[in-house]
Amino acid sequence: MHLSFSKLFLAGLIVVGAAYGGGFATSAKLEHFLGEPICEPAQTLWQGRGGWGGIVAARDGTLVVFQSPGGSTCRRSRDGGRTWDAEILLAPDAKNGNALVDETNGDLLYINP
Repeated sequence: MHLSFSKLFLAGLIVVGAAYGGGFATSAKLEHFLGEPICEPAQTLWQGRGGWGGIVAARDGTLVVFQSPGGSTCRRSRDGGRTWDAEILLAPDAKNGNALVDETNGDLLYINP
């Protein structure tokens, strides 16, 4: 059986469209963003090379920040970034990866090229 690229591409679009139209997206109300601003002092999470490479918020509100390119660790905050757990080694060779949250089950995925 031979499938053309256009048929495979169209099938992919249908699957992606069904996933996004399936109720996974959420919305917030305007009042969630109103009120007094909250300013937290900057925190040094890593010494030497590497700063903030990326940050994701899990479904339960936990924040996970990843060390910038050249680093292989992350840190977690369970209180909105006020305090941070100790470094977590992702893998000795984890460099330049990207993180995302699977909205269907809440899993955190780190993709290391």
